[in-house]
Amino acid sequence: MVLKPDHPKFTVLMANKAYLEATSTTEADLLGIGILEAFPENPGDTATGNVNTLRNALIECLTMKRQTVLPSQRYDIPIRGSTEFETRYWQASNSPILNDNGEVEFIIHIAIDITGAFQLARQERVAFEVAETRRKELHSLFMQAPGAICILRGPEFIFELVNPSYQQIFPGRNLLGKPVLEALPELKEQKIYQVLKNVYDTGKVYEGKEIVTQISRHEGSTPENIYWNFIYQPRYDAENKIDGIIVFAYEITDLVIARQNIQKNEERLKLAVENAAAGVFDTDLKTGKSIVSLLHSQTFGYDTLQQDWSFERLLEHVIPEDKEVAKAGYLRVRTEGAIDTVLRIRRLDGALRWISIIGRVHYDSKGEPERIIGTTTDVTDKMEIQRQKDEFISTVSHELKTPVTSIKAYAQVLIKTLGGTENAQNLHFLERMQVQVDRLQFLIQSLLDITRIESGKLNLQPELFAMDKFLVEVVGDLQLITSTHKLIITESSPVHVFADQTRISQVLTNLITNAIKYSPLADQVNISLKQENSVMICCIQDFGVGIPEQEKPFVFGRFHQAEQLNKDSGMSLGLGLYISKEIVNREGGDIWFESEVGKGTTFCFSLPKCI
Repeated sequence: MVLKPDHPKFTVLMANKAYLEATSTTEADLLGIGILEAFPENPGDTATGNVNTLRNALIECLTMKRQTVLPSQRYDIPIRGSTEFETRYWQASNSPILNDNGEVEFIIHIAIDITGAFQLARQERVAFEVAETRRKELHSLFMQAPGAICILRGPEFIFELVNPSYQQIFPGRNLLGKPVLEALPELKEQKIYQVLKNVYDTGKVYEGKEIVTQISRHEGSTPENIYWNFIYQPRYDAENKIDGIIVFAYEITDLVIARQNIQKNEERLKLAVENAAAGVFDTDLKTGKSIVSLLHSQTFGYDTLQQDWSFERLLEHVIPEDKEVAKAGYLRVRTEGAIDTVLRIRRLDGALRWISIIGRVHYDSKGEPERIIGTTTDVTDKMEIQRQKDEFISTVSHELKTPVTSIKAYAQVLIKTLGGTENAQNLHFLERMQVQVDRLQFLIQSLLDITRIESGKLNLQPELFAMDKFLVEVVGDLQLITSTHKLIITESSPVHVFADQTRISQVLTNLITNAIKYSPLADQVNISLKQENSVMICCIQDFGVGIPEQEKPFVFGRFHQAEQLNKDSGMSLGLGLYISKEIVNREGGDIWFESEVGKGTTFCFSLPKCI
């Protein structure tokens, strides 16, 4: 039974099944009640003074902080539900459990019912049997305990008891019955052995935390570092003299090594962060506070590490034109799980700089966004190079547009002029030239679209139209110029959208022509249109080569090409998917894909539907 040290009540906190059976009680009869209230004195047996004996033993255990053993005695227990008592004989003890401050936190009251033994005979043999029963019960308790327990007897510290958990730590060594220094001679020159002797000499309990010992687990093997949390508790005999030490221990080697490895990794990470080319941040999404590296602080013009960084501090540096972009990116973090944005900031010294912020969200055990870890990089030089490249592309595209248009017009005139059978070969060459000119015009238009997108001048002219009917028209037009594949609309739902019809046609054309281009061995492309909740979803499925895993992150990038998948696919700058994504995003939709190498790819895009 576990008692609370609240003298004079000694409230019952817990009683095990054996105790309840021995006293014919239930938990409801005992828990929360003082032990002397639960087991009052029998009015018919006032001469034995057993209640006072128990009370005094509990008080002594509490005040002296040591075990008290009650003499074998009669202690009648009440018969529940009546005023009668049942005669019983018991052998009991009280053991204090001390906290870290050396104060009694609980009292373990052990009572052994020896009524039967007293009824058989009041002889020493019976008393010995009762004591042996108690010893066996305690032995069983120790042997079944999950922690490592051993009892060391006498000043030589002979292993009197070693439970399985303790022996498991030294699977290849015989401990029982041997003195400590004979069983584990490695301990002789180690501090832990001196601690053991000190506890035996002074009687002071010792608690060790993360104490390392160098011991061999197997006889003759190389000693290794073993870490322990343990308590050395002196054991007292009947004359209140120390006759041994009880050891309660837990091996924590794996935990300590794991923590040491984590600390080493943290040191390596810190070193990597300090020497990285990008500033690093770790933001708590609940408080908004951030831990940043020195380079992160320097990116914003500070010479010293900023300890109080936050999203609000970031906004103070973002120029007014980009504040909404920053806020939108921060809000999307919680829903999309990542951030990848480019902003303009004013450094502390007033310099205008471009920065790239890339980060990923980490979640707690409940799946809630907890923190975002990422990098901040000054990309001003990169953006300047990009600006110069965009200007070059724009200039070249405009310069090419006029002569290419003229070439196309001359080709059309020549085709009409040479419209006879005797000029069949020349007509064929002219028609092929016109096809190549059309391709060149498409590339020039794509380059112009890129410059419009980058400069924010890609104007959209939205209008309300029936997407299902429009899809039939676009697919029909493409089928007329496609002889290798059947373009099949497998599913179509009536749905209206408010978008730029010309740009949506551009998206559909890009996705369908890509599906044809990258499925040279197939003869079919499937197109579907459906509604889900408040959006329209259109999907284009091919049965071609698929997209390798290493290519997937870059599919929507500018100038990204995967021509190695189909080397006969013709001229391409890798702009179609980038432009398509920009158009769909600006229309308030999304675009994504699923792909498996050798089986094909499905591209889908969504748009808000109009009811």
